[in-house]
Formats: sequence, C-alpha cells, structure tokens
Amino acid sequence: MKVPKNMDDVKELGVKCKDFCVAQFNAAKAAGLFDHFGNFFKDVTKPMPYEQFKDQAKMQKIVLAQATDLEESFKVALAMTVALEVVGAVFNFIVQVSLVFVLTETVYALIAPYVLYFMLLKSSVPSHPQMAFFSFVVLTLLSFWETFTSLVHILPVLPLAAKSISSAICTAYAYKIMVEKKKNPGDFVQLEELDEEKVAE
Repeated sequence: MKVPKNMDDVKELGVKCKDFCVAQFNAAKAAGLFDHFGNFFKDVTKPMPYEQFKDQAKMQKIVLAQATDLEESFKVALAMTVALEVVGAVFNFIVQVSLVFVLTETVYALIAPYVLYFMLLKSSVPSHPQMAFFSFVVLTLLSFWETFTSLVHILPVLPLAAKSISSAICTAYAYKIMVEKKKNPGDFVQLEELDEEKVAE
C-alpha cells in the first residue's frame, strides 16, 4: 500500500478501505455473523461448569494459557474480559464519568467480543481467525494503555488492569486457535462459495 501524497491518493485509499470493509462485512454476514448471539451469551455467562472454577490446577493452566482445551479456555478468558469491562464501566460511572460514555462502553464491551468470538470460533472464512488474533493484539495494547491513563482513579483502574490481563490471555488462546485452524482448514469455505450460497438462497 503506497503512502497517500495528495487528495486523489487519499480518496483512492478511502474507496479501497470502504470496499474492503463492505466485502468483509458481507462475507461475515454470509458466514452467519448474526446467528450466534445465543451461543455467545451462553458462553460468556457459563463458559464451563461452575464447579470447575474451583479446580485450582485447571484455572491456573487457563490463566497461564497452558490449557489443552483451547476453545473452552478462550471462552473463560473472554467471559472474564466482558465481565471486567462492564464492571469497569460501572466504576467509571461511580467516579462521575458521563452516563452516555458508560452506556457506550457497556455496548462496546458486548459487541466487540461477540464479533471476535464469531470470527475465531464460528466463522468459516479462512482469514477470520487471523484477523481476530490481530484484533485481540490491538485491543489488549489499548486496554493496557487505558489502564495506564486511568491510574489517577484507583477504583476504575483495578478492573481495567484485570481486564487487560484477561484480554492478553484471550490473545494467547486466539493465537493457538488460529494456528490449529491453519493446520486443519477443512471447516473453512472460500468467499466465492459463500457468495454462491447467498445467491442460491
């Protein structure tokens, strides 16, 4: 990608970005982007049987990204991330951050994890696991930065710091799942196949 040198280059880059985003959205929609809300909320509220949370050895492996059940462990880390994001939003409200910001943060805490959950675990588009992994990298870095800039408020910084750690755990499992899916691409379909299915419907 060349660096824009004038307004025509900027417009051309804007059109390419728009076309890319539209193509990705259509591919995700065709792969079932809006079909897994129930599974997502079930997985973030109960990612594994509650009694297993008392298993210290298992929880230690999950936190250290050493668990063998990658999908279950990812769901546990994602559930922690979502919960801590919501708690952080509540604490922000307590320290008198605007209600609009708190509500926006809460909605973001649900939508962004859902999209990444779908791309990593549910989507049949080959590029989605890799895109989810890199998105987790960016979001984790932003989360650590948000934690650093919130140090002036002790109350909100605690869940933010914990969320940053759980987001980093999500990133580790996202990488492992991405690698596993690259080794076993049988569940993937190409974008052309998705387009054909959409036309057939």
